[in-house]
Amino acid sequence: MILRMPNNIGPFDAVRLTDPRLQPTAGAPVKRIIFPEPEGIRARKVVTRSRFRSTGKYPSWKMKRSMQWESANELNAFRLLDADAEVKGFAEQPCIIEYVDDGKLRKHTPDILVEFREGRKELWEIKTANEASHTNIAARTSLLSQSLPHFGYRYRVVLAQDLQLQPRLRNTITLLRYGSAAL
Repeated sequence: MILRMPNNIGPFDAVRLTDPRLQPTAGAPVKRIIFPEPEGIRARKVVTRSRFRSTGKYPSWKMKRSMQWESANELNAFRLLDADAEVKGFAEQPCIIEYVDDGKLRKHTPDILVEFREGRKELWEIKTANEASHTNIAARTSLLSQSLPHFGYRYRVVLAQDLQLQPRLRNTITLLRYGSAAL
């Protein structure tokens, strides 16, 4: 399944678009959104042999491929998205956002791109409540939340604690065990 940007431009194409709605306005903090080349799946590799923290691959029923995660919280998000009927598709480490903050050009790779059936697209950053409250994360969230709707995306921080809520997560894991078998 291929996620689509406005005007049927694939998400894995760099956003150097002719559509004026997707061009940064003068002085706008977000300069561009870079997606992987067409043969690429993600903007940066997650699973490597030399990672200090635990990483892994999640076999997604909805996306029909293995999704790479770098925290248990991302794995929980993949499970919930896979089981959510409102979600059309999702991708891990989908793009690099170049933006200006305090006069410096910065780069940020969101954790997940989610496309909903009604056409809405969201870029998710998964953080614990403690991480999300850090000054630099809160400032980046505010800046991207205000700037990315111009590009057709909503930006949000999803709290790890919300992804771990029970019994929702246990029920999701139970449903996913049945895969695509008719119930």
